[in-house]
Parts: sequence; C-alpha cells; structure tokens
Amino acid sequence: MRAASLDSLANPRNHAMRFPLVLVSFVLCAGLQAQTPTTWFVDAAIGSDTNPGLTRNAPLRSLTYAVSVAFDDDTIVVLPGTYSPTGTGEIYPIQLGNNRSQLRVKIIAEGGPAVTILDGEQQMVGAGVPMLRILYMAEGTSVEGFRFTNTGSASYWSMAIRLGSTSGQQYAAKDVSILGCVFDNCYRGIVVFGSEPANGNQTEGCRIHDNLFVNCQHRSLAVWGPGVNYAYNNTIVNSGHDSIWVDSLPTQASSNAVIQNNVVVGGAVGGIAVGPNGLTAVIESNLAWQNFADWSGFTPTASNLVADPLFVSPTDLHLSAGSPALQSGSTAGLPELRLDHDGMSRLHDSDGNGTADLDRGAYQRSDYGMTLSGTWDLGQTVQFGYRAAAPGGGVLVFATRRSAIPLLNFGVFAVDPFTVLASAPIGPVPSSVPFQIPNLAALHGAYLVMQGVYVGASIHFLNAVERGL
Repeated sequence: MRAASLDSLANPRNHAMRFPLVLVSFVLCAGLQAQTPTTWFVDAAIGSDTNPGLTRNAPLRSLTYAVSVAFDDDTIVVLPGTYSPTGTGEIYPIQLGNNRSQLRVKIIAEGGPAVTILDGEQQMVGAGVPMLRILYMAEGTSVEGFRFTNTGSASYWSMAIRLGSTSGQQYAAKDVSILGCVFDNCYRGIVVFGSEPANGNQTEGCRIHDNLFVNCQHRSLAVWGPGVNYAYNNTIVNSGHDSIWVDSLPTQASSNAVIQNNVVVGGAVGGIAVGPNGLTAVIESNLAWQNFADWSGFTPTASNLVADPLFVSPTDLHLSAGSPALQSGSTAGLPELRLDHDGMSRLHDSDGNGTADLDRGAYQRSDYGMTLSGTWDLGQTVQFGYRAAAPGGGVLVFATRRSAIPLLNFGVFAVDPFTVLASAPIGPVPSSVPFQIPNLAALHGAYLVMQGVYVGASIHFLNAVERGL
C-alpha cells in the first residue's frame, strides 16, 4: 500500500475512504519487519538500566545508559520526565561518538520540552563538562525536543551542549542537528567550536534551528571556527551577555558561519555580536529588539531588522498578527527547512500569493496543523486532530523515518518517502479522528513518523508527529 501522490491528493474524487484507518496497522506490521536499527526507550518514571530498553513497557532509566548502548542509525526515545544525576543517574557529560561509531543517532524527547527535561543540577563546572557533548564519530546525530536547564555557572565555559573542540580532530562535530529544544536558566546554551587547522578536520555542517533560548546567564549561542555551521530560526530572549556570538580563533581561518532568520531580544550586552575573525560570516534576515547593542562588531545588511517582534506575550514567544517577523525570513543558503518549534510545517504559502513563506524566529504562524492526543500504546485509542482555515479533506501518511523535502507552496514533506508504509484518508477537515492501535506483538519497538496532508482549495503539509511503541 503506497502513499498517495500529490497529483492524486489534488483530485477531490480521491478523497473517498479506501480503507479504515485502523487497518493501516497491519500494513505497518509488515513493513516494520525490515527495520534493522534499534529504537531504545527511556522513562524516568518506570525505567531501569537493567531492562532491555526495547519497548516503552520495559524502558531504560537514564539517557546516559541509552547513549552508551546506541549504535549507528539507532533512535533513542526519551519519554516525559525529568532526567538528572540524582533523579535518574545521569553522568555528565553525556557523550556521543567518543571513540566508537554512533553515526546518525536520533535522540528525541517524546512530548517535547514542556515535559521532557534534562536538569544539570548545577554540575557543569569545567570546560570539558557540558551536559551533552557530540564528537567526531557521531556524525549526523540529531537531538530534538528537550528542555535543558540548570547548568550552573561555576566556570566560564559552563554550557548545556558542546559541539567540537580546538584540541584535535577527534573532537570535531559533523552535521549535527539541534532542534526544537528549549535552553533556559543555562549559563550558556550551545557552544560550537572549530578544530585546529593543522588537523584538516573542522566542526562543520552543524544545524542549530527552531530552538528557544530563555534567560541564559551568558552567551546563549556561540559559534566559533571556520567551518560552515548554521544557526537559524531560533528565538533568543533575555541573555545575560550576547544572544549570539560569532568568531574564529586567531590560529584559524575566518568564520564561515551562517546566522539567519533569528529573533534576538533583550540581550544585556549584544543581540548578534561578531569578533574580529567573524566578519566573513553570513548574517542575514535576523530581527533584533531592545538589546543593549542590537548589532555589535559588524555592519548589518538591510535584511537585518531592528523592530518589535510582537510576541503574543512576554512568556509566549509565538508571533502575533502584524509581526515584522512574519513571512520575512530568507531560505537562501539554508541546508534544511522542515518544521518549526511546535512541529508546524515551514514553507507553505500562508497568504495565497503563490510564494512559499518563512517566518523569522522559532515559530511559524499557520492556520493549518495536526495534533495527537491520548496514550500512545498497544491497544489504546488516540485522537488525531486536524485544523485548517477552510473545510477540506486530507490524508495521513505513515513512515518509519523522518525527512525534510521542501515542496514549494505546499510546505515540507517531513516523512522519508523511501520508508512510507501506508496512507489513509482522514475525512473532512477540520475534524478529530480516532485511531486504535492494535495490540499486536509485531508492533513492539516500532517507531513511526506520521504527517497529515490537508487538501482543499490548496494543499498544505501539516506538522509531523513521531511515536514509538
């Protein structure tokens, strides 16, 4: 059973129900048998590091242990809860790619940063002790949907996430994605380091996007080194120093960082600040407001705005109608655009003018979306909710891996088409559709990516949701 093509979706005659949604599960069972990577489950409430960790009913307890047993292409699903040294036995720094291959590992916080929390318990006391460190042998790793908090500030380099180092090529980080996370009450959020030029192996291809940084005590985000690393579509408020810092060491080549579509507000020293070796960085389409110095160390281009972003409120950083950040972002040169901080699809034509739109900051304003509520477990019934600006129909697509395929004016196809298992009509939209998860042993350990597609007067890819069983 194959996912419907865009051509077939656009034909209203194809909206009729072809099979009940519950029957999709049997197709899923057949397709999932071919999966070879392992999905690990971690649960602070009921887990134990002596469990197999292969289902949510027998999960591991600590992210530290889950990382220690993960190999290439594995997925680690961290269930809602607070993970900390005293609570779940975390040992910082949690390191990936430390002298063994852990390529393309995905670490996903189920439920998102509101409920899945990594607490540093004030233990980040030295340059080598972030909460999470990703090294050379973990190329392609992604970390999504966590709240990082309470790092402590005993050291100048206390931080939540460290990518790379100047100490040698074994510490370089490659093609790492940090997305959909919240960094609050950290000394520093993320620091990206380059490697010494003699090693010929730089930290590069890292993508930091669709994150929130709130009340970091020093620089929220620092991007060092000559590698091409990307920081885009982040929202950063109330930094105790600069919101974003860009530079390269005197022993290195100048910066090639790309800083784009960020919203930076209330930095005590600077909004976006550039050191003497950072002047070659690409800094475009950012929005700054009420920083002590909105731009520091460089001359901003016309695409960088100083304006009130019109947040919904001081604690709700979504964009209000009329915000200058709406539909004013730039897609030029960015390696990946798919979902915003809420999981909403980027790059759809929100105003119907025939051009795909991109908002600045971590949130994309949209009248179209999909929610999943209820207990996601074998034998349970969950609800898929769909909202749209106008009545229409739609299709729900099931796959085993995520992708990011931008389709101009429609949005981002967020499932990997090579792993699509099935699709099912979802009836009239807006609506709420029940979906019963069969109590089948073959589904244990399965990991699914699901995305809705709205079909009406126009086509919109809705946000994707991911769940493991």
